[in-house]
Formats: sequence, C-alpha cells, structure tokens
Amino acid sequence: MALTDPAFTMVSLLKIEFPSHTVRLCDGGRAVMGGEEYLSGHDVWGTIAAAEEIEDAMGDSAPGGGFSLMLAPDTPLSTIIDPALQTCRVRFWQGELDADMETVIDPELLADKLIDVPRWNPDEWVLDLDLMDRTEVFFLRSEGNVCSASWHQSVWPGERGFDNCTDTPGQVAWGVEGAPSGTVYRGNGGNGGGGGGGGGRGIQNDAPLQ
Repeated sequence: MALTDPAFTMVSLLKIEFPSHTVRLCDGGRAVMGGEEYLSGHDVWGTIAAAEEIEDAMGDSAPGGGFSLMLAPDTPLSTIIDPALQTCRVRFWQGELDADMETVIDPELLADKLIDVPRWNPDEWVLDLDLMDRTEVFFLRSEGNVCSASWHQSVWPGERGFDNCTDTPGQVAWGVEGAPSGTVYRGNGGNGGGGGGGGGRGIQNDAPLQ
C-alpha cells in the first residue's frame, strides 16, 4: 500500500509454538503472513483477551510482559494446566494489510519471548500467560554449581579427584561437632590465659613457634 492510498489498515499477529502444534492469532478477521494463516479465533485456545504493553529493559533487567487468552468453552482442563506450556516460544508482529485486506506486508517483529508462568482463571475462563524474554535464560544461576568435591561427585559419582585439592569449599553437616571457637594462649609466665566459647572448653596449643 502506497502513501498515496486513502487509508492504512494495521494488523497485530501472535504466534505461539506449543510442543504439539502452533497457534496463530490476529486481532481480527484473517491475515496471511509468509504463507501462514492467522485467524481471530482458535478451536481450543480461543481469542486474545488482553495483552500488556511491550517494553524494553535496561541494565541487568530482562523485559517481561504477558497476555491473556479467552479459551474455547470445551477446552479440556488437562490442556490448560499442561506443564509443557512453560518455555514455549511466543512472537508478536505488527504489519500493514495490502489492498486485498488479507496479505500482511512489511511485518515488524515486536517481541520474541517465552512463556514463564501460566495462570488459570476459571471464573472468567481466561488463561493468563506471563512472559519472559528469551535472553533471560542467561540470568539463571545454579547456586550449587561450585568447584568443590561434593558438587563434583554429584555429577560424577565416585570420582574423588577433588578430595585432596586445597582452597575448594567444603560442606559440613549441621550438628556435627567441630573445633571449638575458643582458644587458650600462653602468657609470659607460661600459664594458660583466658579464652572464650566452645562450651567452656579451650584448645591448648603446645606446638613450638616457628
């Protein structure tokens, strides 16, 4: 459509890639983009009920967002609460309809995200889908993955190559008696000085000074 044409007709497109099938929705009527058909409704997943504004993020924050689907009345509950919904890919486009009012020209990709948390609202028969940016996977951290013998053996059981390494973090079970925190030192007269902690017990260090 040229700038001299009397009107522009914009269309918004949504594509959800579920494990078993792909859902393509638009904000009204029918649209064709890249040979794929987008409809205003789906037999199972219904129609787009609402969508949050698409925003960017700065620094160490990842853009999120979300949208809601008004599901078809006969959608089975097993489909709605399927754990496989998480991490499915979701994309949004906006484009202009050609003169035939179906073909999308010059589509612009607005967002490329993953489903983070699905939230089912049975009173309104609406499925709310919170999204996370695909780059957010780079922010995920595995707190237990450290250079230690315990973590090394959790991956390779019985492999004890880290046991004699120094300067690696170790784990002590809670409640296991360790060295008391109090110490006793020798004064100039050779008598034991005061110490603290350790349930009233002290450590007498008779080793010669180096």
